[in-house]
Amino acid sequence: MPPPRDREGRPETAGELLRGGLGAGLVYMGCHATHGPNLYKLKLGTVTWNELNGLDMSALDGRRTLVCLNACHSARFVNNRPLGENALRGFAELFLRKGAGGCIATSGKVGDDVAHTLIRDLVGRLCADPELPVARALRDFRAAAVAQLPDPLPFVYGDDDAIDAEGQRQILPILYSFMFLYFGHPLTTLRLSVRAQEART
Repeated sequence: MPPPRDREGRPETAGELLRGGLGAGLVYMGCHATHGPNLYKLKLGTVTWNELNGLDMSALDGRRTLVCLNACHSARFVNNRPLGENALRGFAELFLRKGAGGCIATSGKVGDDVAHTLIRDLVGRLCADPELPVARALRDFRAAAVAQLPDPLPFVYGDDDAIDAEGQRQILPILYSFMFLYFGHPLTTLRLSVRAQEART
């Protein structure tokens, strides 16, 4: 079933990005994403790169907003030469160009459990210390994943010459943690607050 759309044909899921003066500190999009050889193949959920590119995104207020794309392949770029540009285009580039101060996205397909853990841990760290740069918080998350590696590292195959599935599962968190990439100013921070109208709901 296609997503609901507003009167102008835009996906309703993108409507909040149009709200001028929203002053969003964090824009979070958790969904499946697709990637391909050209811009027409790039999607966040069912919303295409072109649809997002057509929005003015007034909610990205003054380059202070952190956009977090918890979506596979969302950090990948395509060369847009077929459309006459000598430029790399993708979702991270799009949100930074539209006014975000920073963007977190993934370079490939990441397991849901690790993705949820990252976002929960990352936002928790940033809320606890509003002076902590987002890039450093992501680096700390990776360091924690490295510290949890088993010692010694498991081999791909066990003594019975079968793949050690459990051992490989222990390796996945570090691989996934390094697939989350940060784009933007290295000192960007995140400060979240609850508005009065939100506190009443």
